[in-house]
Amino acid sequence: MILDTSDRSMRMHIGIRSVMVATCAALLVACGHDSPTQPSSHDKTVRPSVPGVLTVQLTTPHSDDAALLVTVNGSGISDVQAPSGMLLHVRQRGDTVTAALFGRIASGEVLHFSVPDVNDAAHYTAHVVQVADSTNVVRGDVEGYVVTVER
Repeated sequence: MILDTSDRSMRMHIGIRSVMVATCAALLVACGHDSPTQPSSHDKTVRPSVPGVLTVQLTTPHSDDAALLVTVNGSGISDVQAPSGMLLHVRQRGDTVTAALFGRIASGEVLHFSVPDVNDAAHYTAHVVQVADSTNVVRGDVEGYVVTVER
């Protein structure tokens, strides 16, 4: 029997091509099911930063609060201000702002401050440290006081 070398070469070429196609198909399956035109579920969408103002909202269980000590934590806090009619003293150390407010303190906005990106509002936290009433008596605890940072 005589073997034609071109026939054997052709079969070997087809065999190699089949192995390469099968390998590529296996790699594609292993990479996942995401379409190349669709973003992967693992991709994070990058949003542009939006500088702006966040507010600290207070809910108080009392109607005669006159002094409030609150801390706000988060990066890039600047230009801390209180609503008009309130006296404000601020101390900032690193990412923590401690604010002392004096005046008629009621539920609602007690502070506002500038941040580099308002889309990151969830990364800012506030805590009531101490409260005093209108006769300058410090409340025994701050139970019932709630502060939130909002956009």
